[in-house]
Formats: sequence, C-alpha cells, structure tokens
Amino acid sequence: MAVGVEGRLRRGDPTNRINARYGEALHIWQERVVAYVGNRGEQTSQLAKYLDGIQRKGVGAERMLELAVARKPLPVDHPTAALAFRVKDLVARRPRRTAPVDDLRRTTPSSSGPRACLPYPG
Repeated sequence: MAVGVEGRLRRGDPTNRINARYGEALHIWQERVVAYVGNRGEQTSQLAKYLDGIQRKGVGAERMLELAVARKPLPVDHPTAALAFRVKDLVARRPRRTAPVDDLRRTTPSSSGPRACLPYPG
C-alpha cells in the first residue's frame, strides 16, 4: 500500500492536478473581474467562484460579465458587489431552455382512467 501512495505522489495525484486547475480557473476569473472593476475588492473571489460555477453549467459567464458592465458605470464605493449583483440578476432573468414540446398529440385514449365499456355487437 505504501508503494502505491509513493507512486501517486511521484506521478502527481489526479486530485491535486484537478484542484490546481480549479485554482487557476478562479485566478483567471479574478483577473477578469479586476480588469472590469479596476481593483481587487472583498467580493472578488466570491464573484470569481460564481462565474466559474455558471460557466461550468453552460452559461456564458464572460458574456454575462460583459453585459453587466455595459449596463451603466459601476459605483465607486462598492464596484465588485454591484457587478456581482448585476451578473446574478442577468443569470436569473436568462430564459431557460425547455425540452421541445411534442406536436404529435395522442390520438388514442389513455389506458389510465375510467373508460366506457361498450358491449361488443355480435
């Protein structure tokens, strides 16, 4: 067992590599937020985590960030908090994609529920 642990440490544990990549992704998002805001605020890392999370869910986080900045100038006193609020508001207002509705309607009665039993003519 000790040999296996040593081997993983030498090769680099996959978990450590994943965590390192996640840290890199957060750092990139933090730098993007700072580029828009102008400084690193108290909520920069929280916004970076949120952006990374929505990006992983398939939401265009970079686009949401651009739209949030384009609305109007950010306030001077709490720009990161305002930017986070705008991004979250845009994501909440984003239209949800739903499954396509089946246009073929059922033409036969459903097997569930009561049915009129007609005598068989014969």
